[in-house]
Amino acid sequence: MNIWDILLRITQFIFAFLGLFGLYNLLVTLPIFLRYKTPTGPNEPLHRFAVVISARNEAKVIGNLIASLRKMTYPQAYFEIFVIADNCTDETAAIARGMGCHVYERYDTAHQSKGYALNWFFNRFFAEHKGEFDSCCVIDADNVVSADFLTHMNQQRNRGERVIVGYRIGKNPTSGVLAGCNSLFWLLQRRGHDHPRAIANRSLLSVGGTGFVFDLSLIEESGWNTRSITE
Repeated sequence: MNIWDILLRITQFIFAFLGLFGLYNLLVTLPIFLRYKTPTGPNEPLHRFAVVISARNEAKVIGNLIASLRKMTYPQAYFEIFVIADNCTDETAAIARGMGCHVYERYDTAHQSKGYALNWFFNRFFAEHKGEFDSCCVIDADNVVSADFLTHMNQQRNRGERVIVGYRIGKNPTSGVLAGCNSLFWLLQRRGHDHPRAIANRSLLSVGGTGFVFDLSLIEESGWNTRSITE
């Protein structure tokens, strides 16, 4: 067997592997053509949510998020907003504090990912607010939420769900290339992965980024120990 035969076999193997991978993705995304209605749970009891925002120099946008959180239909007495001002050099902390949020200012240039910030925050949160909240929502500072966001999260918690991901979509998909790609990413994840798995009654492929809720008891003992860039 000469070198060209070896290269041909390698190429055939690569294309066969890619073909199987493509076939798998085709099969798992077929349910996108089926209608699916998310089951709803009862509105009561009302869970206590800690809404956590990890922000670094987000003074231009964090006010929009906090304002949208304040406009939610979920009772204000059942959630509080916690802002991690992570290595900020702008007015992020002052804006959040002025809008009634709990603000935790962190300065650690040696550990600068969102995972480190959340780990640092939750160590303090459980020491200072133990037993006050049963659920947590993690959301990015440049997001806004729908008025019924926590209402739906509460219903899912009452169904017994311990980890829930919200319906995430780009705010301004036509404003630029980056915004368009970001919106396309969320669309593909929602329709190509989350939707088919929900129809099959399977757990989510991944949880991370923004707009997700979890039972605080899941991390009360171990803390937050992920180290990815965006969580």
